Amino acid sequence: MQPFQIANAALSLLIAAQVIFMVPLLLARPERRTLSNRWLAALLGLFALNNILDIAGGLSSLGDHPAFIAINIWLVAPMGPLAFCHIVTALPGGRVEAPVRLWLPVLLMALLMVPWLFLSPASLETALSGGGASAWLVLLAGAGALVLLPSLILFLGACLWGAIRRVDAVKAAPNGAGAVHLAWLSLLSRGLLLMWAVLTLSLILTLFGGEQVVELAAGIAYLLATYGLSLLALGRADAFVPPREVGERVMALLTAPVAKYRKSALTETDITRLLAKADYAMQQDGLWRESGLTLPYLARHVGASVNDLSQALNEGRGINFFDFVNGFRVDAVKQALADPALQDRPVLDLALEAGFNSKSAFNAAFKKRTGQTPSAFRARA
Repeated sequence: MQPFQIANAALSLLIAAQVIFMVPLLLARPERRTLSNRWLAALLGLFALNNILDIAGGLSSLGDHPAFIAINIWLVAPMGPLAFCHIVTALPGGRVEAPVRLWLPVLLMALLMVPWLFLSPASLETALSGGGASAWLVLLAGAGALVLLPSLILFLGACLWGAIRRVDAVKAAPNGAGAVHLAWLSLLSRGLLLMWAVLTLSLILTLFGGEQVVELAAGIAYLLATYGLSLLALGRADAFVPPREVGERVMALLTAPVAKYRKSALTETDITRLLAKADYAMQQDGLWRESGLTLPYLARHVGASVNDLSQALNEGRGINFFDFVNGFRVDAVKQALADPALQDRPVLDLALEAGFNSKSAFNAAFKKRTGQTPSAFRARA
């Protein structure tokens, strides 16, 4: 066995071990089991599995099997959309628009690799030497690979670049998400883009020979990036808690008593109009489902300033922003608790799906609105 093969396998093992270590830490606490973090956990899982397969392929003859190559491509193709979905849904009020357009290229790339499943190393060698009945299959597989490889590289890069642009847009907006949260998303998106650049460069250099040396250098770069991002993530625990919970004390200052707005120019008509827009955004657009929803985001969504929307809620409804949003969430959970088909679902799962970030926040909001605990409500429903 070549020293390069052993070294590459060792690097892949270290990367896979670190990634597997991060997944349970990411989802250990209930308030971290957000949609955004689940996207990230899926990305880490595929990355770990890809490295495990690299170990198996490097230490055995599996790496030369066409089906093995196809499976590796299937693992890499979804990584771009998963990274994009994690970063976008981690932003305040962020949602993935046009998901079909995002995931359709992954399906097309998977279909292009299907012919590789029916090839063997022997049939591939025979066909390349000019014989064999499977020559047409090799031709089809080769054509698919010629289309796939550049498309895959460009697609992964486009996903990561799109995520960076979304983060930068939120950072540039006034009253955006918390600084720690945005700093981490910016760092993560650029770190992933750096890993993409390493992948692209390694594929280009492989065309000029020295495949094992290039693979070793790329493995070292992946290892440094993986451990570097992991260490930074462990030191920024708040980055994985939605910004609404992290900045709750700051946002509470924006939902001050009515006396704060006595000199405001808002009329009763303005207040009624703003509340109607806010209700529409919550009911029709379903913003209450977003665990990272903030007052500044909702204000931008309805075309109002933060102070004007806060005043409208205080004067028009006598509530603050959190009571307003939690009202929709509690009503959704109440409906789910009363549904016989959902009796086996844990209450916490229903709360997290409704946009709550933690069990304590949900219980407090539920009891404040209904006067009873969720368990008592379900028992009486």
